[in-house]
Amino acid sequence: MTDTVLRTRTDEIEAIKQLKARYFRALDTKDWDAFRGVFVEDPQIGPIENGFPRLPAGTAAA
Repeated sequence: MTDTVLRTRTDEIEAIKQLKARYFRALDTKDWDAFRGVFVEDPQIGPIENGFPRLPAGTAAA
């Protein structure tokens, strides 16, 4: 790994830690505006590439 890639990965990990801290702090203090601020307004969720076969459309997971 290059120094730049390592630094970027470290920065990403730190950003996740900070987000987690803001999430739990807002939840613990019941600061609902701050809690809402942890989430994006328009989430874009796509397929997960996790190695499991995809279910046919209309099939619910058990």
